[in-house]
Amino acid sequence: MKLSEIFRVESIRTDLKTDDKTKAQVIHEMVEVLAKGYSLNKIQVQAISEAITYRERQKSTGMEKGVAIPHGKTEHVKGLSAALGIYKEGVEFDSLDRKPSHFVVLMVSDFTKSTEHVQALAQVMRILQRDRVAKDVLNAKDAQAVYKVICDES
Repeated sequence: MKLSEIFRVESIRTDLKTDDKTKAQVIHEMVEVLAKGYSLNKIQVQAISEAITYRERQKSTGMEKGVAIPHGKTEHVKGLSAALGIYKEGVEFDSLDRKPSHFVVLMVSDFTKSTEHVQALAQVMRILQRDRVAKDVLNAKDAQAVYKVICDES
């Protein structure tokens, strides 16, 4: 699976501000980014928010090296889709290494895509935790440039 299949340029934001946001606020913001990028309706947005929040209550999806991947599954979407938010100052996400997250990848799928869901999570981690890729993404001038980095790496 290529990450270019689950991301869209419209679901990538390079200029998100930290502004002392809580993890819940960051998740809400990223659900909105996904909703705009994929033209989701209110029912889908609500279902995605609930699925992500439920999953996050079980265990934090703040990983290491500046990456957080809040994710979940719901019957209200088809396939697998993702949004990427870049927080240059970093946001608190209860990460394993206790460091701020600079990359928040919100991922959602329907229940039939379990294998693809897990593969995509692993691929996102592998790519964004590479120092060179992280630097390229942080320094990208816009969403199109970030999308190109993701496509080139996956």
